[in-house]
Amino acid sequence: MGYPVGPLLAALADRILQNLDLIESMAPKWGTPEQDRPPFSDTQLLMSLLGVLVFPHEKAPAAMGEIMRGYRPLHRVLNVVYSLHGTERIEMTGLEGEAVMVDPTRLSNLPSLLRNSLAHFNILPINKEGRFAGIRIWNRDWNEHITFVADVDFDEMRSLARHVLNVLREQQSDLNLRDPEDPMAEVEALCGELMVPSPKVPRLNRDIWKRLLDAHGGDAGKAKTTLDRTVKREADRLLAAVK
Repeated sequence: MGYPVGPLLAALADRILQNLDLIESMAPKWGTPEQDRPPFSDTQLLMSLLGVLVFPHEKAPAAMGEIMRGYRPLHRVLNVVYSLHGTERIEMTGLEGEAVMVDPTRLSNLPSLLRNSLAHFNILPINKEGRFAGIRIWNRDWNEHITFVADVDFDEMRSLARHVLNVLREQQSDLNLRDPEDPMAEVEALCGELMVPSPKVPRLNRDIWKRLLDAHGGDAGKAKTTLDRTVKREADRLLAAVK
């Protein structure tokens, strides 16, 4: 397989589009006797979409808004069938276990929702008259209570995936998705210097965070701001005492 030429994401988008076209042209049609034989276009679509959405989101989260500009409303792709807080906002568990409120109508939030559900294996195939029609995703909080359930439709997801892939392939706007620098260049530049790893940042005690979150009415942003200010104030006091 030839080395990808140009920006990695653009090159990968072009290759994924070609792979999708090839597999869809070879895949048996639904309703024919061969419908359960390979290649499986919907499976390829699901795997491609995860790469298409999660990959650029990790590199530059702000780029997703630009990529999704002009696309149809998210409810065509993501259908929220249950939410603990109503359909206008859903609760997702953050990286540190904190509750994060997400607007399910924003396409730019879709990568985080998919990644969160996949990371916890909160995913099931949707059966529509025997057809693999999509995936159901959900989230659980600290107490293992389900906070939302949403269905992702493959037919709409196919259109979304192709929209994202085409934008990435063309890169007509400044998406800030340039390739990163080769890490070995940095390693070699530091060769011979003593590299002391920074101490690992400890994770916040869950009970303390829950009490702080409750004190702010469940608003994770405000709770985090209070936490940062309190810790900084105490650190400043201790440093002043040392001096």
